[in-house]
Amino acid sequence: MPEHINQPLGDIINRCHAAHNTVKSRQKKFIRRLSCGSLERKTNFQEAPMIRTLLAATALTLLAAPAGFAGVTKKDSTEQARIGPSVGDMHADFAAVRADGTAITLADISAANGSVVVFSRSLEWCPFCQKQAKELVEATAPLAAEGWSLNLITYDTPEKLTAFGEKNGISYTLLSDTGSAMINAFGLRNHEMPQGSKYDGIPHPAIIFLSPEGQVLAMLREEGYKNRPPVETVLTTAKSLTTTR
Repeated sequence: MPEHINQPLGDIINRCHAAHNTVKSRQKKFIRRLSCGSLERKTNFQEAPMIRTLLAATALTLLAAPAGFAGVTKKDSTEQARIGPSVGDMHADFAAVRADGTAITLADISAANGSVVVFSRSLEWCPFCQKQAKELVEATAPLAAEGWSLNLITYDTPEKLTAFGEKNGISYTLLSDTGSAMINAFGLRNHEMPQGSKYDGIPHPAIIFLSPEGQVLAMLREEGYKNRPPVETVLTTAKSLTTTR
């Protein structure tokens, strides 16, 4: 008869617990080495946001199909609620108001390959949004050359957008969504903001690539409202989508 059969049950249980704890300890040490060692030696805090965006754009490129980036799917029900649309979603009913007060539809702003729509918190009071809006000016011409229009939408009034655009020489289209209808439609509304406050209705910042028909082809979004996808990543994503269409 095997020796362990004759051992007291308590001893067997204690040995099992000890073995389990040893495995857990080794797992934790391995994870610490993986997350705190090799990763941190290759990156730093400032580089991390850009790397996350580049990884997202790279994944979209690898999953590219003739109809666009159809390989990116919705999160399953076990994950947290998704922020933003899924690739393949349709938003043909896109509508907003230009800074000059003119109502527009998607057809009014779409170029040959589609529209790049930047969802921004506010150009009136958000310094990170203001910085992004200014930086995106340099993307206007390259995007147009690839067949894309550049548009930025906020819940700001047309008057506030006009003031910002004139002061900062914004050459692309600024759109007003004062009721946050499009922000809601794209699933980007930040529901953590207190209802009735000045921040009620703002989106989680994101950049959506829409086909002329209104299909979501790609989305670039950073963790946290202070970080925004670099202009180079926007241009790279547009070029990749242009190649696959």
